Amino acid sequence: MLGTFRFLTTSRGHTGAFAAVHSDLDAAAYRLDTRYGDNFAEVTVSAVPEPSSVTLLVLGAGWLMARRYRRAARTPGHGRTR
Repeated sequence: MLGTFRFLTTSRGHTGAFAAVHSDLDAAAYRLDTRYGDNFAEVTVSAVPEPSSVTLLVLGAGWLMARRYRRAARTPGHGRTR
């Protein structure tokens, strides 16, 4: 059910405003974004990453950076300029 859904399309344009867009989706798991144009209105549903996924991403990136730093530190002449 993730994706962009166009729920209003007109050939002559539309006027007015929506007070709110309501959904039965869990707000902690999904994010709704609305976009309005001259002749359309659409909503995009996207998944919100879990905190554990973000934590693993940060830890993995830190591990890769530390590994790269240690490998570069073992290279002779690293960081020295003449």
